[in-house]
Amino acid sequence: MPALDLDYYKCRVQPIFQRGCGQLACHGTEVERQFRIYSRGRWRNNEMVANRGSCAEPAGFKYNLQTDGSGTVMCAGWYPHTAAEFKKNFDSARSFLLGVSSPDDSLLLREPAKGGLPHAQVKLFSSTDPEYQTIKSWLGGAKLGSVCNTGAN
Repeated sequence: MPALDLDYYKCRVQPIFQRGCGQLACHGTEVERQFRIYSRGRWRNNEMVANRGSCAEPAGFKYNLQTDGSGTVMCAGWYPHTAAEFKKNFDSARSFLLGVSSPDDSLLLREPAKGGLPHAQVKLFSSTDPEYQTIKSWLGGAKLGSVCNTGAN
C-alpha cells in the first residue's frame, strides 16, 4: 500500500468523502476494487461503542455501530468516527493508487470528475475544483505536518 499521510487524510480528505461519497461502494466496479467508506449518519463499521449520553438508552449501553448506526442521522449513527473507521477508510482510499502512474489516473479522482461507473454520469467535482486538488495532493504524498484533531468528526 502507498505510504500516505493519515493525518492529512483525516483532516482534509475524509471531510470531502463524508460530504459526497459516504456510502457502501463507489469509484470502482462490481468485480474489482470498490471504494468503501464508513460515514457518519450513513454506513458504520461493525464495532461496539458505549452510549455517549446523547441517546435514550442508559449510560454505558453498548451500540453496534453497523446495526444501530448505519443509515441514521441521530444518536449512534452520528457518533464521531472511530479509529478503526478512519483506518479502514484510509486504507480503502489509498488502495486506489495501486497500479497507477499518477494520482490523476486513480479512479478515486477520475470517476467523480467525469461522472462514470457508479456515479451514473453525476459529476461530484472537476479537475480544477479544490476538492479534486486536495485529494490529488494527498495521493501525491502531501503531509499535514501535525497531528489531526478531528474533534467531533
